[in-house]
Order: sequence, then structure tokens, then C-alpha cells
Amino acid sequence: MAIGERLRRARLDAGKTLDQVASETKIQLWILEAIERDDFSRVPGGVFIRGYLTALARAVGVNPSEILAAYSPETVPLPVPPPPASPPPDPNEVTGSPLWQYVVIVAMVLGSVMLWRNMTRANHDVAAARTPPPPVSAPPASVPPPPPLPASASPPTESNATATTGATSPAAVAEPHDGAHAAATSAPLIVQLHANGEVWIEADADGERKVYQLFEQGQELRLEGQKEIRLLVGDAAAVSYTINGKPGRPLGGTGVVRQFVVSPANVESLTEPVPRTDG
Repeated sequence: MAIGERLRRARLDAGKTLDQVASETKIQLWILEAIERDDFSRVPGGVFIRGYLTALARAVGVNPSEILAAYSPETVPLPVPPPPASPPPDPNEVTGSPLWQYVVIVAMVLGSVMLWRNMTRANHDVAAARTPPPPVSAPPASVPPPPPLPASASPPTESNATATTGATSPAAVAEPHDGAHAAATSAPLIVQLHANGEVWIEADADGERKVYQLFEQGQELRLEGQKEIRLLVGDAAAVSYTINGKPGRPLGGTGVVRQFVVSPANVESLTEPVPRTDG
């Protein structure tokens, strides 16, 4: 019996609907429908499929080990057949090109060389014919002396220079832009994750993909963003995290796939409350 059909019958025997299973396992409804149809091409691969099958089997009362053992043979890639061997060349077949082709190629090359030489020589002759003779230099004309300055002209007084200097006003100091001030004071989102076991993590920061890989136990990940940080964790119990230095609330049980968004508006709801000290 196929894996999807077995899980579907177990769910019906347990008297549960797909919506109830989706609410319990936190798995999206379309993924559950694809698993029951054995359409694993629509389900994220790798550790995600094992996490989905484990959570779904527990929800409908089936041993997850049996489901994973039944799924493993399906994930083994089929061997690639070797390419067919090319037939040996026929010794009687003539592979050389006819002689007349070589003659035509040599004639085309010689003709191109001759045409290029004729065009270069013609261009040189035309350029030489169009070059004008050098101009005849004329004797330098005598330059008349400058007229004398009128008697009434006098250099500018010191008072005029002072007035001109005083008319110059200092440049106004530009006020800081409100948008730049807001960008300088807005604190970024800093999410620090620690893998307590083998876990798959996907993360985007402000719409840019940052990580998409399997983390081993003890590995850590630091993410920074201004508007939002989107996370998808393959095993909620295998991850601990902090947001802006505050410890985060538990994400879920073992095998639960959790997807959530961290933004400045929901930091308080995702972190543990700071204990109050009575003074």
C-alpha cells in the first residue's frame, strides 16, 4: 500500500479531518493533500519530507518509523543507464574533403588579400591628393601700444573692498533630513539561532534569501534585518533563538515544522517577558 493511502486510511480510522490534522501538526493543508495523493513532487524535499511524514504519522496514530522505512526506497534515485556505444568507423568510408573544396578556399583567401591591398593603395592616393599645401607665413604685424589710462581713473578704494566683502553672506547650514534621521535611529532586527539537533532552516531578511540548508547540532546562525525576517524551521524542538538579545518563546514539539515572521511589531509576542523586580 502506498504511503499516502496508508496515512489517509489511518486518518479516517482516527475520525479526523484534514483541517484538524493541519491544525495539530502546523502543516499547510495543500501539503497534507499532496502527501495523501502520493504527489511528493509538490512537497519540499530533503529533511522536510521526513519531518512532514513524522508529524503526520503521529497525528493519525501510525508508527513514524514504519512510514519513513516505507518512504526510503522511493527516494533512492534510479541508476542512469550508460550511453550507447558509438559504432566503429567504417575503414572503407572516405572521410576527407574533396580537393576542389580546398582549391575554392585558397582562391577566396587570395582574392580577399588582393582586394584589401588595392583598396588600401587607393585610399592612400586619395588622401595624398586631398592634402592642402602648407600656408605661406605672413610677416608679423606691428602691435599698437595700449592707450594711456585716463587721469580720472583710480584704483578701487579700501572702503569699496570692505563693502564688497561685507556684502557676502555666509552659507546657510542645511538642516538634517527627516528620513536620514529616522534611518539612523531605527534599530535593526537581530535574530540569533542555535541548533540543538539536526534541523533544516530557511531564512529571508527584508526579502533577500540568507540561508537554505541543513544545520548540525551546535551550529549557530545570526540574521539582521530592518523590516522583517522570515524563518522556516524543519523541527521546532531542535532550535532555540533570541530576538534583539531577548530569549524567544518555544516554537513547538519534536518534528513540528514551524514557519513565522519576525518584525518590529511582534518582537514582544515572540520573546519571553522580562521578569519584574520589585524595588
